[in-house]
Amino acid sequence: MRRNPLWLVGLLPAVALSGVVSCAASPPTVCAGQCAPPYELVVRFAAGTSHATEQEVLTSCARSNPVVIRVGRLHNFEGQSAAFIYTKVIGNRASKLLKCLRSSGVATAGWPN
Repeated sequence: MRRNPLWLVGLLPAVALSGVVSCAASPPTVCAGQCAPPYELVVRFAAGTSHATEQEVLTSCARSNPVVIRVGRLHNFEGQSAAFIYTKVIGNRASKLLKCLRSSGVATAGWPN
């Protein structure tokens, strides 16, 4: 009959326990539904805004803005004309983009919940 060395018997539970402890020790990542780029910024347009104006607002605000990855197509979103702008950052770091979109007078913008 072959016997396992005593140190091996004590080592196995320690190794198994270390895996559980290391997982439990890391805090959960909290993000508001968007945890990594590309982040989706929803831009909604006021009723009656022409398609040409909507497109101009999107392109003029996104053009040469370093946080913008790309601009999505215009579509109907909850009864309004809207588009997604995909960005590298979220929140205050995209404040210039948000300010541009909101200053147009025809658009609102924000990150969905």
